Amino acid sequence: MPERGRGGERLPTTILFTDIVDSTIRAGELGDERWRQILRSHHATIRRELKHYGGHEVDNAGDGFFAAFSSPAAAIRCACAIVDAVRPLGIEVRAGVHVGESVRVGDKPGGMAVHIGSRIAGNAGPSEVAVSGTVRDLTTGSGIAFEDRGMTSLKGVEGEWRIYAVARKGDLVPRELVPERPPTDRPPRRNRWVALAVALATIAAAVGAFVVFRDTGEPGPTASPPGPTAATYTNGLFRIDPETMEVTSANDQVRIPLAMVRADESLWAASLEQVAKYNPETNTYVARLDIERNFAVIDMVVADGSLWVLDHVLGVDDILYEVDLRTNEFVREVGLGLATEGLVVRQGEFWVASSEGDLLRLDPRSGQILGRVRFGGNPGELATDGDSLFVLDPIEGAVYRADPSSERVERVGVEGALGIAVGAGRLWVTTDKGLLLGLNLRSLVAETTVPLDDTRAFEVAVGPTAVWIGTRNGKVMRIDLDQDDRVAATLDLGGRVQYITITPERSDVWLGVGNFG
Repeated sequence: MPERGRGGERLPTTILFTDIVDSTIRAGELGDERWRQILRSHHATIRRELKHYGGHEVDNAGDGFFAAFSSPAAAIRCACAIVDAVRPLGIEVRAGVHVGESVRVGDKPGGMAVHIGSRIAGNAGPSEVAVSGTVRDLTTGSGIAFEDRGMTSLKGVEGEWRIYAVARKGDLVPRELVPERPPTDRPPRRNRWVALAVALATIAAAVGAFVVFRDTGEPGPTASPPGPTAATYTNGLFRIDPETMEVTSANDQVRIPLAMVRADESLWAASLEQVAKYNPETNTYVARLDIERNFAVIDMVVADGSLWVLDHVLGVDDILYEVDLRTNEFVREVGLGLATEGLVVRQGEFWVASSEGDLLRLDPRSGQILGRVRFGGNPGELATDGDSLFVLDPIEGAVYRADPSSERVERVGVEGALGIAVGAGRLWVTTDKGLLLGLNLRSLVAETTVPLDDTRAFEVAVGPTAVWIGTRNGKVMRIDLDQDDRVAATLDLGGRVQYITITPERSDVWLGVGNFG
């Protein structure tokens, strides 16, 4: 969503509405209990896609969602992903996208643009994404195709409006957005030099293929030094001094980083469009793995001398990519045959959270399922202390501990959980009550409670001397481990904190910051 307006200020907003088709009929057919299960899965699916495509959930009303985006193309891609992702649940949704000036009503966009977006969604058919003429005009050149649905009147809106439907292929996803499923026996991808990458860029954009290239080592045109005020830090990678809480390095070549991981002296960052290797000392990117469409990294880990990238791809099953850290080359890509929510390595074992509700142990090089822990909820973020797996259920706001050896799962006594991390001998949980809880790893009893004065603290990271909190309101907080009953320092940024990673040996704190939705 664009920057927040004050009072009656009007700001351009991309609006998405979704709605379950014939929800009352389906609820009657399935019964209350089964319908509640369907709704939980529906909500989890939509929230996952909103996260992947940069959307912000504004509101939901049982069987419908209202979300905002920074661009109409992102909203369309998200809507198409939602349409296809909910079909296995035995339901269909309709969706509508509009762009217009909105007025802040409390903490939400309101006004005629929102009303129009809702009416456009009402004109969509089952599994269809309808858009206004404004959206169609603004996405010219994006590769998204549309079908003219003609002029129609919208209830409560003056005049007639031309409506378009996103063109479909096989009645599944937009024709121009369908990526080819990468074969598992495909030979390793090769790095291309910059000149070759430029030559292939247009092809890559058309087919959604990866293009890997090396930077020259010179700062790119969008690399930027630290600004004079924190309010300028809205998108990119930022390093802060853990003592002074000042930004000491900044680079906005990867916008809205959604995942980050350290590998030796380098930092790997993933956004909606690429995975990039960053040299912190020179403030430059030395390698990038680009994909133009239908790409959203769920998680990344470093293990067995490789970078492992868990990728959600629109219209096909999730894929696990292996990148050789010495050559920065793709060496393997494995179709998992399922949709996933998180990835963690425990004692050398690769575990993923399946969107179907299980925790699965995988062979990362074949995709074969080697073990399973029945979870039954809505598993999302994963963490481990080396023995147990800790699972965040973002729908229920619950946290669970799973023992892979005994397959036992127990709920932790926390309500309204937003983020989790393990470190310094504790399980750290942020809640929607504006609290950070430090739980004993054995007893799971809270030994520390820290007031955060922020109810949107989704990111947690633990370093050698402090716990770090990132919020959707643009704050970074440091809680010192030797004084863990209060926030020691706070830095206000201009963008949402999407990810935090720490270099243990130097206590460097890196932030992935991005404004969308």
